[in-house]
Amino acid sequence: MRNDDIQSRQQFFGSLQEAQEAARQAELATDGKSFPCIFFTQGDRNLICTSFPFGYLANQNLVNSDPVYKSSDLVGNPRESNNRPLEADHAKAIRTYLRENSEKYILPPITLNLTEEPAICSYEGQATIKAGWVIIDATTRFKVTDGQHRIAAIAGIPNSREEEYSIPIFDLDRRFLRHSVSVQIVIESDTIQSHQDFADAAKTKPIQASLLAVYDSRQPINLVLGKVVQDSSLFRGRVDEVSKGLSKNSRYIFTLNQVRVFLKQFLWGKKGQSEISVKKFSETELSDNKKREEQAARVLRVLNLVTKSMAPWSNIANSKPENARGSEILDLREKYLNLTGTGLALIGRIAHEVLAEKESNWDNLFKKLGSEIDWRREGKIWRESGLVEHDGDSFKITGGRDIVEKTVKMILEELGIKKVKDSSGTSLLVA
Repeated sequence: MRNDDIQSRQQFFGSLQEAQEAARQAELATDGKSFPCIFFTQGDRNLICTSFPFGYLANQNLVNSDPVYKSSDLVGNPRESNNRPLEADHAKAIRTYLRENSEKYILPPITLNLTEEPAICSYEGQATIKAGWVIIDATTRFKVTDGQHRIAAIAGIPNSREEEYSIPIFDLDRRFLRHSVSVQIVIESDTIQSHQDFADAAKTKPIQASLLAVYDSRQPINLVLGKVVQDSSLFRGRVDEVSKGLSKNSRYIFTLNQVRVFLKQFLWGKKGQSEISVKKFSETELSDNKKREEQAARVLRVLNLVTKSMAPWSNIANSKPENARGSEILDLREKYLNLTGTGLALIGRIAHEVLAEKESNWDNLFKKLGSEIDWRREGKIWRESGLVEHDGDSFKITGGRDIVEKTVKMILEELGIKKVKDSSGTSLLVA
């Protein structure tokens, strides 16, 4: 709604102190509550920014009370509703995040819609952004433009059979009664435009996996990852920590997410393929700085042993990253399997299998992994396992879990190691 179409309920006073006193009087007269705010114009609409305590937000009955859905089975006609259908799993995930990180968390602002402008008390002046008090009276009814799942995480999920999610979060942890969330109020009476506002708010670019690996230190594996990348002679200065993939002209040899997959394979093998498993293992095996340092040291030790004896890793590590040329890296990647994400993950998996057993000859085994395995794509072992197929003038990497497992077994045998089972049925590596 255009701001000149709204019957203005703004009152201006000679000072903020006078405006504050007027807001207090308005509270009494309307059985409402006043909140400090700033208000401004965006486009041709009026917007108000404030914050609501969790308790106040929970009492506003803002969550869609229609049946709760899973993301896989949304049904119905959302055009007839002011709010989007509520996905229980999404709201649960937010509540879990808040409870697990109750001392330090980020909860993005909630955007609410009002069809009529609320009363605002401010000071006289020509500023484009003004401070004041917004009065929310007892008859005010908000609609949610963006943030319904955040509100449900705070207020509780309607009709949920799980008590830990159905009741307000502050009934589980009273500390949340002292917490608040930023709120942006848009003045808009047109339902179609309100739906458009919701669609516009959803048009944000997801954070790339590599950037999450850089910034999300709540996952202990990312702290280990950062140290491995910084301290490895091969990775330092040669890992793209931003892009999802490498361009043909990139001077980098891996993306950060590829190195993260390598690290998961190194630490947990095939058990660490899902992020749920990674979180579970991290909570015990990477729970403190000492454990993270120890694991990073193991990874770096193996990496340095393999790098020194493996082509073309050894030559790359001995050169300056800034002197790398994209065309040369591309040529090497097309020739060598160990300059691909698949090859790097395979090396991590082999390292995990070797280190999982009590073996005093690890150094020699890792040197052999670098020097005695032919890491060229045309290598016999890759074609025999089915990991690489000869396609005209090139060698293309295939996939499949069974093929990977077969390749792992063949490499271990090539190193002179085979898996046997003892009398109890436990698998052992025997050199």
